[in-house]
Amino acid sequence: MAERIRLRDLSAAAGVSARTLGYLFLNTYGTTPMAFVKQERLKEAHRLLEQADASTATVAGIARRCGFSHMGQFSLDYKRSIGESPSQTLNRTSRRAQKYDCSTA
Repeated sequence: MAERIRLRDLSAAAGVSARTLGYLFLNTYGTTPMAFVKQERLKEAHRLLEQADASTATVAGIARRCGFSHMGQFSLDYKRSIGESPSQTLNRTSRRAQKYDCSTA
């Protein structure tokens, strides 16, 4: 997930031209190859943020782990896709874990 993925890399791996790959993705997934990659990265970031411990994990660290380098754009894309900010996901999940942690009672 953290590696840079370019359209030419995907088309080379698939053994087709970038144009053909684009048509195939549009017909199969209804989106472009790069938009598909971004959506998969956002899903992985969401999964990791939900599982993370807010006392040790950071949004930026998880975003970088999923291949995002521009934090402002990541946050905007994440909120559009998931419906809340990455920090809200991280903090909400951590509050829920604290609520059920018997050792803190």
